[in-house]
Amino acid sequence: LKQNLEQILVDKGFLEAYHSDSEE
Repeated sequence: LKQNLEQILVDKGFLEAYHSDSEE
């Protein structure tokens, strides 16, 4: 479960970074 939560955070962080790059 912990590993899954960590993966979700990694995915969210990646998506946020991706969207941030797209906006700029």
